[in-house]
Amino acid sequence: MVSELDLPSNPTPEQLEILQKYLKVQSKSSDGSNGYGRQNYYIDKTEIIPKKLIIFRHKQKKKDVYYMRFYVGNKKYKTLSLGTSDKTLATERSLERWRTLQNQIEVGGVVFECSTEESIDHYLGHLKDLVETEQIKKLTLTCKRTSLKKLRVYLQDHQKPSEIPPNVLEEYTKWRRSKNWDKKKHPNNPKPPTDQTINRELCDFKGYFDWMKKKKMYVREVEYPFLKIDHKRSVEKNPSFDVDDWRSIVYYMRTWVRKNENRKEYGIFYRTIFCEFLKVLANSGLRPHEALKLRWTDIKLKKKEEVEYRSSKSKQDSSLDQTDESKIVRERLIAHIEVSPDTKTGRRLVICPAGVYFRRIRNLYKDKTGSFPKPNYYIFMNIGTTHSKKMDFVGKALSTDHLRKLWYELMEDLKVDKDIHFTNHYTMYSCRSFFINQRLEMGVPPNYVAKLVGHSIKTMERHYENIQLKNLEPELVEVRKKKLEEADFQTYDLELG
Repeated sequence: MVSELDLPSNPTPEQLEILQKYLKVQSKSSDGSNGYGRQNYYIDKTEIIPKKLIIFRHKQKKKDVYYMRFYVGNKKYKTLSLGTSDKTLATERSLERWRTLQNQIEVGGVVFECSTEESIDHYLGHLKDLVETEQIKKLTLTCKRTSLKKLRVYLQDHQKPSEIPPNVLEEYTKWRRSKNWDKKKHPNNPKPPTDQTINRELCDFKGYFDWMKKKKMYVREVEYPFLKIDHKRSVEKNPSFDVDDWRSIVYYMRTWVRKNENRKEYGIFYRTIFCEFLKVLANSGLRPHEALKLRWTDIKLKKKEEVEYRSSKSKQDSSLDQTDESKIVRERLIAHIEVSPDTKTGRRLVICPAGVYFRRIRNLYKDKTGSFPKPNYYIFMNIGTTHSKKMDFVGKALSTDHLRKLWYELMEDLKVDKDIHFTNHYTMYSCRSFFINQRLEMGVPPNYVAKLVGHSIKTMERHYENIQLKNLEPELVEVRKKKLEEADFQTYDLELG
């Protein structure tokens, strides 16, 4: 029977100090239940390096494997599993890991490290903080998060940052284009990641490792196997439409929106919006994600009269070289577009004759919802769906994935219904390339086009190198302008500026 201790009800500070010392001494000599803090949990303890490194088997562990315990300074020790019950092998592993960790300590690295997965999560948290403080854009975070998803998978064999070798990325390109890319899973994208895509991912990885080094979570110099870019090929990644191919797409879209299998409540509506979306891209040079960020407050529509004089020979006397001029006035709707600053190239003004499509989109939403969109509404807005069980996305911008799916459907239906197989692998970005090429081929100065699309002059020159000089001939320009106008491509702004 344990007798009660005679303790003061209101102990003085001196008495409390004595009591704390007593408890500290007793805890060290106590026979506690777990055995930690004493040497009695050691089995087959062997000192490898005096007062610095020992190996042992744990009395209370089910697995009969060896552990290493080593001094890391500041009265601290670290214990690691060696993953083997063979003492000789355990000794070799303990020395190897001890040397690695000692080197890490000497250069200022951490020993009590988090996992590789956790380090990536910490880095993403750091990037989110940069977004909140407006040091980077939200789009930048989205792109880096996508790259880091690949890195998570690639580094899954390296549980700790300290286990990552400097040449870890040596085989990344091969892995990315083979094990990480399956043609069967990408039927609409038959080509593996381009050199440009891989280089962008490597740049994102460099940001991660540089941050780790700054935080002393990783102390090695990583090697980055950047690929040499063929800039001519990079321009051809999203090839411009051939004029006749663009006409085929536009003509087919006029009936495609109402295909029998697409008569669900919102099916026809979103297909119709998607067709107008493509026309906006082709007539403005906007990137798809730039167009999706647009709100009605970002658009100003201005009417502009286009005057055209047509001449014809006098009907009274055809032998006379006289002409009668008829004046044709046509109204154009010019769109002044303020591209959101939260995009790849930041805020810029785009002036183009795509106003007719914006007016049409506005009326489509009015017919579907019963009222015109409010000024702060997204131009390409989700108003409901027949496919989703939830309405979480109503009021938000349509997703790139949704529109990309419609693009693939359009391309596939062209093959099935019209037996049209394009030689080039067109994408939604081809609308932007189409805009650039048509402006350049019709004589618009490259620096003017560069400002419109948010490109550097250097990039624009690469586009210019790819166009055919014969397409610059005035006779061909006039013929092409007529074709383009028939296929919902406005040419009026070619004379602006």
